Amino acid sequence: MPLLTPLVPYLGTNVRVVGPVGSGAPYTDIQTAIDSIADSSATKPYTVLLLPGIYTIGPDADDPIDLRTTAATADYIDLVGLDRDACVVSRPASPGILNPVLQAANHCRIANLTVTSPVSRLIHWDAP
Repeated sequence: MPLLTPLVPYLGTNVRVVGPVGSGAPYTDIQTAIDSIADSSATKPYTVLLLPGIYTIGPDADDPIDLRTTAATADYIDLVGLDRDACVVSRPASPGILNPVLQAANHCRIANLTVTSPVSRLIHWDAP
């Protein structure tokens, strides 16, 4: 992706790019990109890079974007947008659901994006 070439020195080699359908990005779903990471560590951190777009997650309680991944690697995954105003992660209104939009863990960074929800907590951070 030529658009990302100038960013590679800042992102490292372990990058998953997520973009809206039709953007040409390898992933169109944030959680799928995160779940594809099975070996993140202090010496091998990853960045999930969001291209500009609106990423809407499901309204159900079990639908937060979970940076802890489904693998045993719970840390060292950053979620970074290309543009704070143009990269939006949103959960629609769902009465009675207070689960977060994002579920984070230690050694994770969430940067340069907007997280919105009319009723949910935005981010829940797990700490030991």
